[in-house]
Order: sequence, then structure tokens, then C-alpha cells
Amino acid sequence: MANTAMIFIDSLAYIEGKNYLFWQDCINSYEYAIDLNMDFATWLELLIIAQGSEYWFWPSFVPDKPNP
Repeated sequence: MANTAMIFIDSLAYIEGKNYLFWQDCINSYEYAIDLNMDFATWLELLIIAQGSEYWFWPSFVPDKPNP
């Protein structure tokens, strides 16, 4: 059995200006989703740099907030 997970966007949180990007194991409900604490552009850029690795689980990873 494959370990599956998903990245999802909470559109209501986005509209309200809150953190909106989450990682979730497909087995759990959305209440257990992990807030990635970054915007989509940052997530995608870092995913490419990390060559597809789930870098948000790396112990030393702390995302930089983009400048407004």
C-alpha cells in the first residue's frame, strides 16, 4: 500500500488573509491537517529545490515569510 497524502488550499482562510496551505495524510480528516505556514509560490519553489521531498517535515526547516 502506498503512503498517500495531499496538499490542499483552504479557500475561506485565503479570503480572510490567514494561512491557507495545508498538508494532510489521506487517512485523517481535515482537522488533523498540518499548516505549512507559507504561500503557494514559496511551497512550489521549495518543492522544486528539494526535488519532490516533503521538506516541510525536515527538522531544521523554517519557512521564510514573503515580503508584502
